[in-house]
Amino acid sequence: MFGELTEKEQLLLKKVELTLLGQSREHDGKVSLEQSDQRWCSDRFVFKCLNGEAVTVTFVMDSCDRAIISFVSKKGKGMPAWMAQEQVISAVNRRFGQLNTVPSDLQLLTDSDSAYIAKATKRLLRSLGIEDCKIAVCSPQSNEMAESMVKTHKRDYLPFIDMMNAEQALASLPAYVLNSFEVKPS
Repeated sequence: MFGELTEKEQLLLKKVELTLLGQSREHDGKVSLEQSDQRWCSDRFVFKCLNGEAVTVTFVMDSCDRAIISFVSKKGKGMPAWMAQEQVISAVNRRFGQLNTVPSDLQLLTDSDSAYIAKATKRLLRSLGIEDCKIAVCSPQSNEMAESMVKTHKRDYLPFIDMMNAEQALASLPAYVLNSFEVKPS
């Protein structure tokens, strides 16, 4: 009753959508697409090694074929902007070769992690011709595909890498991350 009354009397605050300059929140709520290289998504995860050291992994995956195109990992927690930038450059080089701008419309769907909203990262995406799409926290237009990949890696792949320390884990990661849909854990 109280809610109906406040709504009827227009006493509720209106929700204001905030978007930062140079980025878009617009997408149709559907993350996957019919063709490759139209929308990429990105996320990161952190895991602890047996000796207590942390490793941070971030990746770019194609929303169509669900392949991880590139990934960057480092010892320690946190994701500095250089990791976001390096993974984008690596993904562009891997899919299109070395070039100054991508040959077609391409979106990068990410959350608002500080590495993704850094000015240098936004500048890089703009210079490559990649549309910077941000998602709202707890939005139905979420980055579920990338978040699902994080869960898959933690559940199905991390138990099979050498996690004694960060150096050994970092050396073991490439075989599992880039081949995550081709090489299934035994």
